[in-house]
Amino acid sequence: MSSTYSQSLRIELIGAGDQAGTWGSTTNNSFAYVLDTAIAGYQTVSVVAANQALTYVNGASSNAGLNESIYAMLRLTTSTGANFNIYAPPVPKNYIIYNDSGYDATIYNSTVIGNTTAAGSGITVLNGNRVMVFSNGTNFYDLQAQNLTGTLAIANGGTGQTTQQAAINALAGTQTANRVLRSDGTNITLSQVALTTDVSGTLPVASGGTGTTTSTGTDNVVLSTSPTITTPTLVNPTFSSYGSIKALFETATITASAPTSTTNFDVVTQAVQYYTTNAANNFTLNIRGNSTTSLNSILAIGQSITIALLVTNGATAYYPTVYQIDGTPVTPKWQTGFAPSGGNASSIDAYAIVVVKTASATFTVLAAQSKYA
Repeated sequence: MSSTYSQSLRIELIGAGDQAGTWGSTTNNSFAYVLDTAIAGYQTVSVVAANQALTYVNGASSNAGLNESIYAMLRLTTSTGANFNIYAPPVPKNYIIYNDSGYDATIYNSTVIGNTTAAGSGITVLNGNRVMVFSNGTNFYDLQAQNLTGTLAIANGGTGQTTQQAAINALAGTQTANRVLRSDGTNITLSQVALTTDVSGTLPVASGGTGTTTSTGTDNVVLSTSPTITTPTLVNPTFSSYGSIKALFETATITASAPTSTTNFDVVTQAVQYYTTNAANNFTLNIRGNSTTSLNSILAIGQSITIALLVTNGATAYYPTVYQIDGTPVTPKWQTGFAPSGGNASSIDAYAIVVVKTASATFTVLAAQSKYA
């Protein structure tokens, strides 16, 4: 009666009455070269082709290179110069694979022992990885963390928790409000930040600092006792107490032409408008913010603005006969109690106009005409 071989490890099964006087050697070889290697054997496999089957034999062999597929642990090396596939026999088996090849390797079950046709899905082992895989004879699977159950304790390398926040809390240890993680070079702890010892460098203005490391001021004036502000742009500033101003420059627009039939005075860009060419006609003066902004929108109730209009006249004098704010006519109150009936010839007429906002789109306008010649 001849021997047969087991399905998965192909251990030689001696037929009844066979191998009289030698069956012990066969059995010992099965233990040494099949069972022992299948449980704890380590073998290096040199891959020389893009698709390569693991070697096999029926029964035991002392030549490890003839029975690669039986080993428990496989170290893959290669001279293929590219990613590759290896094929194990189509029987259930588990392996620990160390991919030391320099390339990615994929392990499949073959359809027939020894061929390089995939029977099912494979598992890719990235270069440098050490992975445990197992097969049902058709498909290979890897052992992943999501396939594990239970909670791994901190003492065993886990967190002992089942949610992200709980894990963070467990690893952080005892907590106190308003603390940050800090290291002393050896251990990380939760503690407060001390500005005098833990913070260094200069905080720039863009990050809410001053960009400087020195101060000559005291109390709430920390930058300088006499700070200099160069060409600032102040939009609707509010001064909460009395102050002292040595000089205040106003913007004057000097125009080398005469007023047009409707002359717009834009308070956003100027305080004085000076026309240097002799006026050629009477005109309407419209006071506004600018072409897109109304004076009503930028002036609050209880606020006022003062402007000056300078009109040059030749032998025939002209003057503004209609006054508007944001295109709506208004009637000024004049300094003398009488509205001017004309301009002054061969002179510059200066119109000083004060506009007080008393309600929404409601203004009191005070005006005066002065002759300069």
